[in-house]
Amino acid sequence: MNDAKIAIFPIFATMKKILCLFAMLGCILAAGAQLRVKVTNPSAFGRQELAEVSLDSLGALPDKLSISDSSGKAIVWQLTRSGKLIFPVDLAAGASEEFTIAEGQAAEAAPEIVWTMRPDRLDDFAWENRHAGYRLYGPAFKREEGGVYGYDIWCKRVPEPVLKTFYDGNAATPQISYHEDHGRGFDGFAVGPTLGAGAFVLAPGDTLLYQECYRDFEVVDCGPLRLTVRFTIDPLERDGRELTEVRTLSLDAGSHFNRVVTEYRGLESPCPTAAGIVVHKGADLRLMPEQKAIAVADPTDRPGEERGRIFIGLIYPEADSVRMRVEKSWNTEGQAIASGIAQPGQPSEYYWGSGWSVRDDCPDLDAWQLIVERQVEAIGNPLKISVAR
Repeated sequence: MNDAKIAIFPIFATMKKILCLFAMLGCILAAGAQLRVKVTNPSAFGRQELAEVSLDSLGALPDKLSISDSSGKAIVWQLTRSGKLIFPVDLAAGASEEFTIAEGQAAEAAPEIVWTMRPDRLDDFAWENRHAGYRLYGPAFKREEGGVYGYDIWCKRVPEPVLKTFYDGNAATPQISYHEDHGRGFDGFAVGPTLGAGAFVLAPGDTLLYQECYRDFEVVDCGPLRLTVRFTIDPLERDGRELTEVRTLSLDAGSHFNRVVTEYRGLESPCPTAAGIVVHKGADLRLMPEQKAIAVADPTDRPGEERGRIFIGLIYPEADSVRMRVEKSWNTEGQAIASGIAQPGQPSEYYWGSGWSVRDDCPDLDAWQLIVERQVEAIGNPLKISVAR
């Protein structure tokens, strides 16, 4: 049996744990009880994101849970394995809204967060939300092709899921290549032997210790509002010791950015790190050292054609420097790097994501830089939550 297929099995155990936790919390609440959750936006601009409420702060919950906004409209929610209740909010600058948690029918959600693992495409693991899709290469790819390290990007013209149709079309006869835009989007980003769209590596002595492909994975949270996947990456050796990276990646509905928490197990002493984005020839680069961030406008893998520009962003809150690392090749100028330090037994956290110039929300690099800057603000100033009965 294929190893990547075996790795899918933990999702069922995860779902069982979540359902059991929810059942235990719900069975002890008196009928008709309500909770009120006030969410406040501390920023000077509007924010559309997921509010996170710790289950510890809520106490008991009803068996059948409904969350409604201040107008009484039921909204979608999700319980995460990490013990949080999450739901979408849309708050103007400095504004607050009160939400009610009560017994009732949960709102239905159209699928937006979707993932797929494709044994027919060398174990690709791909995921998407309304803005974009992404890919991490798998064990079969390493065995049969190799030489690709970072994340890949899929551009999307439509908000609904498209990756399954892209893969199915690419496997069909006659082939419908996902490298061509047939009206719904395409794969037009070149990764190769680079950090791609935002990989993270150990970097002792300014040497990037690339790790190639995931070894296995576990889907921890599976929508409708958040996808969380824990990847175990093929181990590497340093100073005679085997280091294994365990990488937990999450993507929220409506977000341009993936959040990654990564830890190198077996690391015995602090080690320099680098999170980065490849800078292809013809790309525009904006280093943002004050924000510990990077913004890139990529010309796509066929810059002579009218394919727009792919925007990539990276935020590494613990970085101590942001710079351009010159590595000229036939199609690259180098890599934009945010550098930091990995500590033994401590995870590192960073964010990476993308946009596309054909979409209304980021038509140019200035608009994309603003999205990156506001993500930095949101990371440093989370929504304020208070709970009352």
